Amino acid sequence: KTIIMWKLTRDETNYGIPQRALRGHSHFVSDVVISSDGQFALSGSWDGTLRLWDLT
Repeated sequence: KTIIMWKLTRDETNYGIPQRALRGHSHFVSDVVISSDGQFALSGSWDGTLRLWDLT
């Protein structure tokens, strides 16, 4: 239902820091692709919807 965007770190005790939550699907998110320029993400969910997210 929610996609979490992370800032990855090199810290051995942490994998990263959550930066942003993308909410909007009513069921599990099964796939996410990011545009080559990093400006958009497209997600697909078990609820049968696709969502286009502006990441800027």
